[in-house]
Amino acid sequence: MQLLGVQMALAQGNGCAEVFNLYQRSLEAAAAAKSGQRNNAEFRALWGLQSYHLVRGEVQAAMTIGRMVLSRFTGSARGGRTTNHHRLLAHRMHGLAVMLNGQLDEAVGHYGIVLEAYNPARDAGLLFAFGSDQAALALAHRAWTRELKGDRAGARDDCRLARRRAETLAHGHTSAHVLGVLAIAALQAGLDTEAALAAQEARAIAVEHDFPYWVAWADVILAAGQQGRQPSERMRALEAAISAYERQNARQLLPLAYGRLAQAALEGGLTEPAQQAVTRGLAVAADGGTIIHRPQLRLIEARVRHALGEFDGEAKSRELALDEAATFGAGQILTQIALDGCMNARGQAQIQWQQRYHASLRKPRGEAIEQASAAR
Repeated sequence: MQLLGVQMALAQGNGCAEVFNLYQRSLEAAAAAKSGQRNNAEFRALWGLQSYHLVRGEVQAAMTIGRMVLSRFTGSARGGRTTNHHRLLAHRMHGLAVMLNGQLDEAVGHYGIVLEAYNPARDAGLLFAFGSDQAALALAHRAWTRELKGDRAGARDDCRLARRRAETLAHGHTSAHVLGVLAIAALQAGLDTEAALAAQEARAIAVEHDFPYWVAWADVILAAGQQGRQPSERMRALEAAISAYERQNARQLLPLAYGRLAQAALEGGLTEPAQQAVTRGLAVAADGGTIIHRPQLRLIEARVRHALGEFDGEAKSRELALDEAATFGAGQILTQIALDGCMNARGQAQIQWQQRYHASLRKPRGEAIEQASAAR
């Protein structure tokens, strides 16, 4: 059932209901396994369930499983083959969970554990049993996390290493996964052309190997980054991409997608659809726990309220965006928020935003975040 779960995840996406059922049934069956086999069987079942919840955007459920897995299966590492595999898989998956929950520094730590423990001769074969190479994924997800933190140099290094490892392995699902993650990292860094290229590569590989989840993921990135096209065209592309992604029973990317939809609507002068989209994005983020996208959504909400002439609400949304970005350590979006305040705030508030913006440019991200917190 667990091996079939991996294949079903590749063929239909980790959010497929049948994937959940297979791993749930395998967890129940593991209770009847011999004691020497039980731990590994339970680990694989829990790991598969955690992957399902992450694709579904159910981050709190994924974190609960992740903490259980880390406690039960990685607490007494003594260098054995099974234990090392458990460490790699558990820390890589939990890194994504805590990143989506806004715990960026902790996520970087989990990815570091994976990369430090990874031994190509011993661990490369995991890609056949678990769908992708764990070192390549750890590098790609750390690149995404570092972009959010504002560590452009570190993200560039990880991006280069992740690409190189994926190209060396020439394993279809690893390549689609790595390129899809690097595409969203570039998108959130404002590198739309780079994001589009990576998403197109990911999509081509996903189509070739029939990975529908990564086709849908790539289409969201491609629709979100269509700068230069008419807002109405971008809105149609985003709405179609959102529908296709939801048909994969997936929700992880929805807060980002709705934020981009709101932004396109706002650029087209459609304030009511913009308000509806940002409200929907915030609701999905709150419901699933994918709160890492919330500062960006709050910033767009501030712009919508500005367009509506709701200036008190605009100021409140911008302050909420800054507060969460500082809490998460999301230096990349923090600078965007401060610049938006410089451009749109009024009176004394504008002066304060100018100070925050220039501080974010002069100082390392960590110090800028601390100063932003103090300024509140």
